[in-house]
Amino acid sequence: PGASAAQRLAMLEAALAGQGRLRADPRERRRAGPSYTCDTLLELRNEVGPARPLVLLVSPKARRCGRTG
Repeated sequence: PGASAAQRLAMLEAALAGQGRLRADPRERRRAGPSYTCDTLLELRNEVGPARPLVLLVSPKARRCGRTG
């Protein structure tokens, strides 16, 4: 079976350790009910302002979401 959400977050945090530019944001995991990436990106944009770049990394599995075949 695949890794749990907690395990995936821990792996990402481990991969990002030691550098200062990227960080894992656990907010979607903390939300009750459905969580949508669009809402997360809007929240982040409001927090960091328009000048700071945002980077969204997604797995190949996530990119296939909603597709068949």
